[in-house]
Amino acid sequence: MPVSLHIDDIELLNEIIQRGKPLQKGEYLFRESTPFSSVYAVRSGSLKTQFISENGEEQITGFYLPW
Repeated sequence: MPVSLHIDDIELLNEIIQRGKPLQKGEYLFRESTPFSSVYAVRSGSLKTQFISENGEEQITGFYLPW
């Protein structure tokens, strides 16, 4: 949780968090065409963001680790 939040605010934030099922290797959390509807936090494991060019080449644009 963000360390700059007051303990009461952390508890409120924890109440609205929805926890989904863990992703398996190769599964997508979201895709570029997915409408924005959520903010995600990595609690364990890691995620990468990638861009696929028109000729099919993969370019990794970031890695996300637990905080």
